[in-house]
Amino acid sequence: MGSMNKIDRPPTVENWSRFQQPDINSTARKIFSFLKGGPRWGYQPSRKVVQYHFEDGIDRETGHKVIAQAGSPLGRFYNSELVDSFFDHVEAHPIKGIAAFSEFSTAFPISREIAIPVKRIAVVRDEGKFCPIFLCPWSSIGFDKFQSSLFMTVLESSVFTLTDFQDANGKVLFFPKQEVSKGVFKRKAVVWSRGDKQLLSKGELEEQIQIFAKSKDLARVWYADFLKRKNDS
Repeated sequence: MGSMNKIDRPPTVENWSRFQQPDINSTARKIFSFLKGGPRWGYQPSRKVVQYHFEDGIDRETGHKVIAQAGSPLGRFYNSELVDSFFDHVEAHPIKGIAAFSEFSTAFPISREIAIPVKRIAVVRDEGKFCPIFLCPWSSIGFDKFQSSLFMTVLESSVFTLTDFQDANGKVLFFPKQEVSKGVFKRKAVVWSRGDKQLLSKGELEEQIQIFAKSKDLARVWYADFLKRKNDS
């Protein structure tokens, strides 16, 4: 997919939320930066490990075998680091439940042509309630207060309005680096639960969708100009 096409094919909701600011120029700058560069590696291997743990019960050792065989070598250290942090967390604080809805995914439509992909890492059922689990794999939380509210609002509007999930619990797993002793940083789990964050109002969400629409059009112009200058140089 060409970079220009990425404007109309947004990334998953956690990454899309990181682009969003409550004004057009700031959001356009984030989108422009996204178009100019792409990651040299990603967290897909460790996402798979977390998913396989919930669905198939794989352990830490098997998870590291998955990491060793998947993805860019450039990202293996970081994926391995995330896998260790994940297993440290679930060994100390097990997430109980039976895996359900293994193929579940949805999207949040923001226009007739564009929808934001919303992908759970797992869904478990415990004591009669479903619990969709989402993973933000970065080495920092990655959201400011506004983005946190936006992200959780989109989850609420796209997942928790569905019949099976209206009464569901929900968790978002983060594994940011935290200082564990002076000058020593280690990834540690931070868990958000449904209801922890203040949500945007319907009007605020609709306003942000309009900001995004105008921002991506502005970013499209900037990027076309960037490519022209690059080709002319």
